[in-house]
Amino acid sequence: MPTPWVDYIDAAHRKIAIVSFHRGQLKAVLAEYGGSFDALPTIPIQAHFEGTIVATVSAIDQVAQAVNSALGLGLGSDRLFEGASAEIETMIPRFREWREQPIGLDLRRLRVRMVHYSYDKSPNGELQWVVEPANEGYAGPRDLASYADAAVAYGGELGVIADELERKLAVRDKELKELNGGTD
Repeated sequence: MPTPWVDYIDAAHRKIAIVSFHRGQLKAVLAEYGGSFDALPTIPIQAHFEGTIVATVSAIDQVAQAVNSALGLGLGSDRLFEGASAEIETMIPRFREWREQPIGLDLRRLRVRMVHYSYDKSPNGELQWVVEPANEGYAGPRDLASYADAAVAYGGELGVIADELERKLAVRDKELKELNGGTD
């Protein structure tokens, strides 16, 4: 039976796959959409766009929870990402560079707006629907398909970090088990 932290890593990988799924569905719906972009987007467009954002942030939280669980940090949801980040950076120094990418902050802030408030959804005059900036530091594309691509890339980088983290936590667990005479 896997340890709880392993379950969180597995869940993060599954969420990363869900991000790619939603991005693919979003692109397919956008390609089929022949309507006007002078109104709100259709439900499928908005649902798949939001799916990319929510699943990306969920994967981030699940990696943080894996560390929280593995190290017994006792972090609550209000401090989970920030508290676990320091521990992850100790094990995987490049995590900090990943965490500080402007797209990451934009995704996390946009997710909060989606879930708890509202955010602007507006056409840009072409067959594109754009999302409002949530972080002034992110200067990448704001059209839905390109933004979803950025979320997929960011999630993919997290997947590589999660794999490395899983290896390091497994070694740590093995060493602790050996120190305890082979018992948990």
